[in-house]
Amino acid sequence: MGLDLRSVAVVCAFLTLLLAVLMHFASARYPAKWRPALLLWSRALFVLPLGWTLLSLREQLPLSLGVALPSLLLYYGFGLLAVALARFMGVRGMHWQVWTVVALTALSTLFFTFVHESHLGRVLSSSPLLALLFFLTARPLLDAFRAGGAVSQRITATVFLTGVALMLARTVVESIPDWRAQGLYDLHSMQPLVLFYLPVAPLIATFGFLLMSADRLHAELEQLATLDPLTGAWNRRAMLEQCARALGLDRRHRRPSALLLLDADHFKRVNDTYGHEAGDAVLRELVRRMREVLRHEDLVGRLGGEEFVALLPGTPEQGAAEVAERLREAVARENFFCRGEEIPLTVSIGVAEREVGEADIAALVQRADRAMYAAKRAGRDRVVTASSLRAAATLA
Repeated sequence: MGLDLRSVAVVCAFLTLLLAVLMHFASARYPAKWRPALLLWSRALFVLPLGWTLLSLREQLPLSLGVALPSLLLYYGFGLLAVALARFMGVRGMHWQVWTVVALTALSTLFFTFVHESHLGRVLSSSPLLALLFFLTARPLLDAFRAGGAVSQRITATVFLTGVALMLARTVVESIPDWRAQGLYDLHSMQPLVLFYLPVAPLIATFGFLLMSADRLHAELEQLATLDPLTGAWNRRAMLEQCARALGLDRRHRRPSALLLLDADHFKRVNDTYGHEAGDAVLRELVRRMREVLRHEDLVGRLGGEEFVALLPGTPEQGAAEVAERLREAVARENFFCRGEEIPLTVSIGVAEREVGEADIAALVQRADRAMYAAKRAGRDRVVTASSLRAAATLA
């Protein structure tokens, strides 16, 4: 029994329409920043079934409804998938490329339908343009084929790269008279592969796209569980876990490590004078300045309120004190800004080094905390080390 391509198209059209309805309602449960991409994708899934339904009825319809309109709907639907994927991946400026290719494909189809009617002309002009459209769709996902790339992105990219290969092969085959299809449903040519791929591809791509959405949602939930939502620094729990691991490594390799405990001076005054929105902006900028001074491998976390901690792996106390002084200067040197208002701020920093054989983060934080409060008592806007406190206590 031969392959009934019309039945394949109708079944895929029904399943695609069902997916469109499900995606439309499911998009409301995703974060607002992803919703436009999800809605664009679901709109494409509404458009494509209509195109396939009309195409399967082409013998019962006039040329404009049986050939031109379904072709335009299919081009538009695949264009929507490309734009949705680009928006989801955060690729800017790609939509004009996509719609340019869609417009050229549509114009060539209209020309070879109404000006110079030719099935071969439609195939030879639209196939390479569709290959380009599918490549543009897959392009934001190509990095996924490197080591460690997401499986969901690889699945989605493979769907469209398969379309690129099919459309280019179709262009070559249709250029050879002996291999050329004699009609849309000629089973002795490239047509079965192409007409099977085009309705099935959106279904598989949607599966991949939903997996991508689930991956991103999972990553965001993980981020919310480990990062401070205001500043983007590690939250208290995650920071202490990260520090415990780093201290364990430094102890195993007999390397020094030091911890900075930083507290914004008179921060309540900032909130009372300028408002909590300004206070939030100051804390975000404070973390940004910390990261400018610190190395990439240094860990930055928010313990709570206006208190932050930074672990410097492989760094002795003297080196950490120098870093802390640069950090203090970076904060005090330039006022903070919010809504055009200048907000002065200073910080007090306590520095403590891991003791030999120590891997207890709580003890290290405690020593840095005592040094930080000593900096507060000494007048704020300064750096105090735990070793200097011990030396002072010995002399006393």
